[in-house]
Amino acid sequence: SELAEVGDFCPNDSCPDAGKTDEGNIVKYGTTAKGLQRYRCKTCGKTFSEHTGTIFYGLHTGAEEIIETLALIAEGSRVASLSRVKEGEETIRNWLQQAAEHATEIENVLMREYEIERGQLDALWSYVGHKEQESGEGKKDPPERQRLEGQGVYWRSTMLDVDTRLRVGRGIAKTSDDGFKEDFRIFRQKRNHLKIPPQTIGDR
Repeated sequence: SELAEVGDFCPNDSCPDAGKTDEGNIVKYGTTAKGLQRYRCKTCGKTFSEHTGTIFYGLHTGAEEIIETLALIAEGSRVASLSRVKEGEETIRNWLQQAAEHATEIENVLMREYEIERGQLDALWSYVGHKEQESGEGKKDPPERQRLEGQGVYWRSTMLDVDTRLRVGRGIAKTSDDGFKEDFRIFRQKRNHLKIPPQTIGDR
């Protein structure tokens, strides 16, 4: 599978040439009020901008600002800290969610026919939620905060292709074993041609 850029094809699903590249049906059609490149499909007449089909579509914040914020998070910056100098915390979390969903869609396409002979499983754990801590007055967090739904230790398992070091699968669960099972389940679900899991090594 190959990735095409916005402007290489018509995104209109009802268009006879939808998704086709190198058909000569897409032409530049001026710019939007925000200065974004606009395109027009000569087959169906639909117009669209350079942000159509991307995580930036419909957002008021510029693409460079969003990319910079997501890059800082990837490097370890906290959302709460960034919200004091960037956009609000809820807005940043929405960007993260949209970016994750978009990345998953792209990964599904690129990895659908990927062949792997040897896999390697690794797992890391992290705590999600608020740990029970005593305040300065010696009081503990109230029980309702301690028992937030979904909080606790979670294991994130990752499957790598031993030969290329490419990450080909991942899973999240409450135990390392369940994380590995989830990894295999998602791995097989995305690759319907795979009949059995590849030969796999791990720490145990």
